[in-house]
Amino acid sequence: LQDVLRSVVGWLYLSSRQGVEIGSRIEVGGIVGDVIDIGVLKTTMIEVGGTLVYGRQSTGRLVTVPNYRLLSDSVLIAPASSPFVWQEVKITVTYDSDWQRLEQILNEIGKELYDEVAPQLHEGFRRLERRYAFKSGKLTPIVYVSLGDSGAELTLRFLVHIRRRRWAVDLVSRRVLAALAEEPSLRIAYTAYRIHREGDGGVN
Repeated sequence: LQDVLRSVVGWLYLSSRQGVEIGSRIEVGGIVGDVIDIGVLKTTMIEVGGTLVYGRQSTGRLVTVPNYRLLSDSVLIAPASSPFVWQEVKITVTYDSDWQRLEQILNEIGKELYDEVAPQLHEGFRRLERRYAFKSGKLTPIVYVSLGDSGAELTLRFLVHIRRRRWAVDLVSRRVLAALAEEPSLRIAYTAYRIHREGDGGVN
């Protein structure tokens, strides 16, 4: 009965706090899922990611976790009251490309994503700040530039609802590809290999 008693204690703990709640996305013991029920002994989630799907989307399977695991293990939580996480999309262009133009394009895309969630975003982080002793800091998107092996690497960092991460990456990728088609000054950088064969002087 040891695990049963520990699970009941875990349920009492979860019931008295607002960290893990219905609608939260959590990761515990390598399992990621959206919480749909917190029972006396077990917490039930809809599985996310795993081996069935790509991009941290729902698999459609239910998974249960004993409540004591939420006390004994490390738990990563995206609470239902503030379900926003940082997402990054990296684009690498050749060094002779107009990387400043790409930076402008990424900033425009980031602003569009930010404007869509700004009211809920600020309210969610205010709730976290009231409950926990921390300051959220900068919430607006930012573009970082670094020097890569193949070219200039520009990374768009922005906040997005945790259940819309794949959608956001898809949106940014489509917008960047469309911009590349219209901007002759921008070229995607990639690693290329040359193979020299002895004897015939040929290059592949």
